[in-house]
Amino acid sequence: MLIAESKQVDISLPRFKAFVRATEAFWLWDEVVSEDGLLLLQGDEARLAEIARLQQEQREIAARLKAMRATPVRIKRGQP
Repeated sequence: MLIAESKQVDISLPRFKAFVRATEAFWLWDEVVSEDGLLLLQGDEARLAEIARLQQEQREIAARLKAMRATPVRIKRGQP
């Protein structure tokens, strides 16, 4: 009979990385980083998130440009 004990084990990052790769348990990364409120994305998930981030940034820039263009430009050259 096999009994699993609840122990906290500290292993080095290289060993953890090797373990994750060897067991293909990539979900373990989520367990590690979620304690700090982080989320790990890989492959197409990461690319899709980056696309969404860039689109959001693009909308913010467009709004700033619109506001700047709405303000008249007054150029004072040689006038006191």
